[in-house]
Amino acid sequence: EVCRILIDHGYANVNFQDSSQKTALSLACFEGHVEVTKILLARGANVRITDKYGWTALMFASYNGHEEVCQLLLEYNSDSSVKTINGKTAIILAHDAKHTNVANLIEKF
Repeated sequence: EVCRILIDHGYANVNFQDSSQKTALSLACFEGHVEVTKILLARGANVRITDKYGWTALMFASYNGHEEVCQLLLEYNSDSSVKTINGKTAIILAHDAKHTNVANLIEKF
């Protein structure tokens, strides 16, 4: 609720990037916070922003096995072909972390 109030009243920029270029969306996805992810997406969070290592919100969610968050991001047109600075996609990161179900979801989307 606090997240929604801050954004709706103009106290928070949904696409603000911290010193490592992470956004609120990427952090919510890293932690698997489904409701916060929904709020941020509904209020215009950009799913294509990358951090300084080239990681997108989808990559954070896939590497940590957050299937429902990945589904949401894909529904908001997250690009699964983006590569990190090390050349890894969200699918590869999911496989690396042994989250086959997440990798399969992304491949099918």
